[in-house]
Amino acid sequence: GGKEVHAADVARAAALLLTADGISGQSYNCYDLYVSRHAVATIAKRLSGSNSKISGEPPSPKHQIVTDKIEALGMTFGGEELLERTIDDMLAADKA
Repeated sequence: GGKEVHAADVARAAALLLTADGISGQSYNCYDLYVSRHAVATIAKRLSGSNSKISGEPPSPKHQIVTDKIEALGMTFGGEELLERTIDDMLAADKA
């Protein structure tokens, strides 16, 4: 697994930071979710109605990335909902 952020979230964060006042010289973490292959497979299985078996245990991150500063500026990340929509889009594209 890995710590991930959706490209749409990166774009929103960049737009937010480009228009925010008083942040010159600051750094901001841009991170949303820890995503593993196990999590993606589990979501894809549910969305597709598959009866496949997923083995193993889902891993978890050793450390979290703190995003309080960028969230205080109004940033909200897409979270599980955006991840699920993206996986659903990928499944639909595969059927086309």
